[in-house]
Amino acid sequence: MTPFAPHSPATPAKRHEHMFQDAKFPRYDSFNPSDENQKDRPSWIKDMPPLTNQQIDDMDNFYRNRLRSLQAVDEALDKIVETLDELGLTDDTHFFYTADNGQHFGDFRIPAGKRQAYETDVLVPLLVRSPAVQKGTTSTQVVQSVDLGPTFLDIATTSHQHHSIDTTGLSKMVDLNAHGEILQSSYPMDGKSIIPLLESKIDPTPLVNNFRWAALLEMYGGSSVIGLRYNTTKGFHHNHMVRTNPKQWRRIFYDVVLSVSLLYIYLQQCCYYSFIICHIVFFLICYHI
Repeated sequence: MTPFAPHSPATPAKRHEHMFQDAKFPRYDSFNPSDENQKDRPSWIKDMPPLTNQQIDDMDNFYRNRLRSLQAVDEALDKIVETLDELGLTDDTHFFYTADNGQHFGDFRIPAGKRQAYETDVLVPLLVRSPAVQKGTTSTQVVQSVDLGPTFLDIATTSHQHHSIDTTGLSKMVDLNAHGEILQSSYPMDGKSIIPLLESKIDPTPLVNNFRWAALLEMYGGSSVIGLRYNTTKGFHHNHMVRTNPKQWRRIFYDVVLSVSLLYIYLQQCCYYSFIICHIVFFLICYHI
């Protein structure tokens, strides 16, 4: 189930328009900081002016509409659970409730959006109701959306998946179903099943995250105001591809050539290391052009 709410424009159902009249978005310590604190921010936001009262009021209204639009989603979930109860399927059903991104409201003077590498944008809810989960269990392990596919594959079988290396050198998720037949994804999967976490076979709150030690965050350009500002900030590309003040065509050339090489390697069933070599060679070429 993939409802559009509460994505912008977050239009609520008529029956919910009167709700949350006094609700306001959370004001964290990072909200609309003073000039003294803002000057220590990264170069692309440190000179942003303070948010105006109108901007803040608009974000409050947007936040209220997001809450209102979610009420219909809650009603739909209630109906789904009621139907499963009537069919006697609740105890055999796994519920995963999550989102594709977070949301910031005025943090570091940035208007409402979702594209920045701050925790307001990066962290998303992941709630699971499952026969494999004890009520009230929580975990601080690092889990990503790429783990959902392997997890669903895991649930669909009677034994946990394992990895095998095919003739192209790519790791593929493999499992055995109840009849001992191989159930294999048709595409290499980057994530891994979180079933061991749900079943508490891995410490859910370790001092050191042993399920995944880091998560890579990437974002380039985009339709947000900050994304447009990136492209006009001197040295923006410095930490991405080339050294100083590069031309955009370099990145385009690099991406196109790399994509073609990956397609060729896939079609020819070449070794995965060939792709790595191509990646390094074309990076060096584009870096020095």
